Amino acid sequence: MILVGRGTLEADKPELDVRLAGLEARSPGRAVLGHGGVPSGWTAIRSPDDIARLRHVDHLLVEGGAGAAAAFLAADLVDRLLIYTAPIVVGAGRAAIGDIGLADLAAAHGRWQLVDERALGIDRLSIYERL
Repeated sequence: MILVGRGTLEADKPELDVRLAGLEARSPGRAVLGHGGVPSGWTAIRSPDDIARLRHVDHLLVEGGAGAAAAFLAADLVDRLLIYTAPIVVGAGRAAIGDIGLADLAAAHGRWQLVDERALGIDRLSIYERL
């Protein structure tokens, strides 16, 4: 299943489906974190804890939104972080993540371990797993 936040759903209108001919049936389930109605074929959840109540969900990719990412990190429901970076600076933009409830740097240390790094052209992917 893939989850986005309400803001990402409204701003981007992501389809989150497989578009390769013959593989359309392999599209993952789609969920949105937040209140209000959802498009047909989507599941709405009000909090990260609601994921545990969904049947047939073994893995969840929290794909989009600073608020959605922060909500799952704050609830301590994240096992792996995939962080994509590009060698550009664009100035004031949108936050990549919201407040996750850590009051100081000491509370943040020792939570994640770098397990892999990959170059993706000029971009970089860093993969961290929870300790």
